[in-house]
Amino acid sequence: MTGCCIICDLHSPLVLSPTQVRMVLVSASGVCCEYLTDNFTQIQSMINPTVLWQKPQPLRSYPYTPNLDLIPKSAGVYIFYRKHGTTFHVFYVGKGLNLRSRLKGQLNNLKLMNGIRAAANGARLLAYGEIVLKPGQKAVSAIHAAEKLLIRHFVDEGHELINIQGVKIRLQTLTNERPGALKKMIPTRMQVEA
Repeated sequence: MTGCCIICDLHSPLVLSPTQVRMVLVSASGVCCEYLTDNFTQIQSMINPTVLWQKPQPLRSYPYTPNLDLIPKSAGVYIFYRKHGTTFHVFYVGKGLNLRSRLKGQLNNLKLMNGIRAAANGARLLAYGEIVLKPGQKAVSAIHAAEKLLIRHFVDEGHELINIQGVKIRLQTLTNERPGALKKMIPTRMQVEA
């Protein structure tokens, strides 16, 4: 998996109103996406969450039953994904104030579990991580930000995520035809959640 960072530009010529801010998401592979937001207060107090990831658990046979005793009762984020050879495909990204309780509930969500089961071949896995709170941070804000950043990252990487109802998330795609001088700056294709 590649890392990503967010650049918040408050002085961009693309700022369309006093409250609109341009955010740029840059992945380690150099893929760049821009987002405009009207929530100036949220940008001013960027959360920049930290997640302490644990070793993924295999989801062997349906119905899936990971070892819930290994999953902490603290706030965090989780990912259901498939690994086939050296490739992986993310199905779902979620969050919970109590990871163990949230995942126990998700395992009983038949629409979500059937969506994961219906995916192509490969080992199904569950990755989860605890939010490491910084002084003054609230768990609710930190897990929300972490989930949102992970979803944007995986959508950007081309993963077809499903939502809690087991339905694929609709994506909007921008395809760019660009001259050689812009090939390093503007990607061929960008996707965002519709």
